[in-house]
Amino acid sequence: MDRVLFCRVGAALYGPAPLWHEPLAIDLAVATRTLQRWASGSRDIPDLEGELLALIHERGRDLA
Repeated sequence: MDRVLFCRVGAALYGPAPLWHEPLAIDLAVATRTLQRWASGSRDIPDLEGELLALIHERGRDLA
């Protein structure tokens, strides 16, 4: 997954960095530090498109 897209999705769901790191980590069931490494580019981001899309749809339902 592209780091820029990953960070944009995180910010869209939870607010600007670093506010989105912890809640997204919780929703993805990963350590916050792991997520921060993905966001910084120091680690490759795994295939999370499905999980992120589900979170986006869930947020949309909450807002509707």
